[in-house]
Amino acid sequence: MAKAAIILFDDFTEMRNAEFYDTPALSGATGGTVGDIAITGEPASACGVTSTVHGDDANPGNGSGWFAGVDQTPGCPQVTLDLSAPVAGFGVCFIHVNQAGINTSNPGRLRIFDSPGGQGRCIGEVASEGGTNMIDFVGMVSRVAP
Repeated sequence: MAKAAIILFDDFTEMRNAEFYDTPALSGATGGTVGDIAITGEPASACGVTSTVHGDDANPGNGSGWFAGVDQTPGCPQVTLDLSAPVAGFGVCFIHVNQAGINTSNPGRLRIFDSPGGQGRCIGEVASEGGTNMIDFVGMVSRVAP
């Protein structure tokens, strides 16, 4: 049996030589850039949240940044992260809080595509656990070249 092309992770410390970017709270109207990652909402009015929830080594983050998901209340569309160069792996921390009537306790999904803008072929997908008042990391690493 052939090995899967993608390895799924739910612990940031398992990703070798990883770089962590702690995204500041961004405006859905303008998006932003963090390191080599361009962040845009779809549409541009994507939701943002700031929280007092903090992560740990396995689920890093300071509780500030973006969240998205069509099954949240109220619904928020997807957020797209475009990298300027191919990478061997990628992960994201989802923040799960209940704040100001916004329920973000459902699992978040990370999908990786082989073209910018969330286009092209989906080469991997992983879902977070979900929960309340927590940060939850999920990621993928390719067994082949980036």
